[in-house]
Amino acid sequence: MKNIQAQALIVAVVSVLYTLSFWLMEVVVVPLQTLISPSLTDYALLIFLPHGVRVLTAWLFGWRSVLYLLAAAVVGHFVVTPDVAITMSKALTWLVGAASGWLGISALRLLGVPLGPDLDLIGRDTWRYLIFAGIVASLFNSIGHGLVYQTEIFSELLRPMLFAFVFGDTMGTILCFGLALGLFRARHLFGRP
Repeated sequence: MKNIQAQALIVAVVSVLYTLSFWLMEVVVVPLQTLISPSLTDYALLIFLPHGVRVLTAWLFGWRSVLYLLAAAVVGHFVVTPDVAITMSKALTWLVGAASGWLGISALRLLGVPLGPDLDLIGRDTWRYLIFAGIVASLFNSIGHGLVYQTEIFSELLRPMLFAFVFGDTMGTILCFGLALGLFRARHLFGRP
């Protein structure tokens, strides 16, 4: 029973963070980017905070993060964009996004990069490795999205879309990590007597 409660709590926390990051994208990034590049906005954002949530979730929870992030994507969809139809392409992009963080972290771990999820050992190298993992995860995410939307994207938008995915995912990861680092520092400041 405790394990079920723990899993439900993780799903709830990941869903709240993921939904909040998507909401910020909808109310801040999408309107600004639409002014600059409306055709690209349909496929990718130049700052994509949810990717940072994906990478952190994958780092902390490994393969289970795919399940947590799939649940979070569904929750986020119904909270942020309930009027958007759920299509097969949409569901596949949820799967691609949910798996991309885990694939990026796993690829680096296979190459020997020390990315253990020990919160007590977080240092500058950890954040650097996680940003690199975010870039690798973004490549998986970009390729997956390209395959899902291949008939629409591979014609005229391939290069700008791939650049926008990698750039947006990376910028979102850096911003998300900056926020997380600020929270860790605040915890240490306020936790001291």
